[in-house]
Amino acid sequence: MKTITVKGSGKVSVAPDLITVSMNLETQGREYGATVAEASGKLDLLYATLRDVGFEKEEVKTSDFHVRTRFENVRTEEGYKNVFAGYSCVHRLTVGFALDTGRLAAVLSAIAACPVSPEFSVQFSVKDTDAVRRGLLKTVAENAREKAGILCAASGVELGDLLSIDYAFDDGGLLSPTGYGIEGRMMAKAAVLAAPDV
Repeated sequence: MKTITVKGSGKVSVAPDLITVSMNLETQGREYGATVAEASGKLDLLYATLRDVGFEKEEVKTSDFHVRTRFENVRTEEGYKNVFAGYSCVHRLTVGFALDTGRLAAVLSAIAACPVSPEFSVQFSVKDTDAVRRGLLKTVAENAREKAGILCAASGVELGDLLSIDYAFDDGGLLSPTGYGIEGRMMAKAAVLAAPDV
């Protein structure tokens, strides 16, 4: 039995309907207990800030939390050596909401005014990722069949039954390539921010 293997490709374009704001809070200190306590206080201030713009605490998701030791390179008479410099506590949090540039402006303004000054980024995506995957699968399958037909016709053979399919998804591809960056120093000076249409 003769077989042919082809790799299908495809893409779908959909309008984003979901905004995700990711925030990063880092706290550094010499003593473990004091560092973790300070980080907890910062987190409470950020929760309060987000509550003021309509987010319940349960809507704020933790994507990462870790505490690690820090070391610094110090020059000595014998050369450089790693010296203990304390601890670093990192919280990474996200909030998501339906595409609404007015609400996005309010959220970013509140974060910019928050006394703990978290780093943040904005991503645009879609809520119904299954529908996007289904549309993409259909496009990829059609592309693979078209390629197989061309190869068979050029080789003088008939295209037969499908024998197997192997596929995988990378969910990172469901994020919009739209960039949304605002200089932190500029944001700290802004009382109200406008958000562009996407």
